[in-house]
Amino acid sequence: MDERKFPAPEADGVIEGRNAVIEALRAGTAIDKIYLQKGETDKTLGHIASKARSAGAVVVEADKRKLDAMSRTHAHQGVIALSSVREYASVEDILQAAADKGEYGMTPSDLIEQIPYAMKELCERG
Repeated sequence: MDERKFPAPEADGVIEGRNAVIEALRAGTAIDKIYLQKGETDKTLGHIASKARSAGAVVVEADKRKLDAMSRTHAHQGVIALSSVREYASVEDILQAAADKGEYGMTPSDLIEQIPYAMKELCERG
């Protein structure tokens, strides 16, 4: 019998339920967006929205049908968070990591300086 393998919880970046979302915020998990159920005025959801906004996450209201469609467990409790599956890095971070390893990559300005030489070589070949 062929056994289906499902991703581990949160492996796809979906965090469901009040406690799970609160814990993710406390742990400093990078959260991109939080969906709160429309019409819910619960103080816990207000606390989640406040903490999420202060952490830089986008907070939007969604109707129950949308949350149900997004939910894997169907126990979202009126809140679903979308976290980053991978942490984003800036160009500066990437260049610094390369420099720390002793690897020096080309920056955009280095590439621009190389254009005339590359064009000359192409013209000589053609």
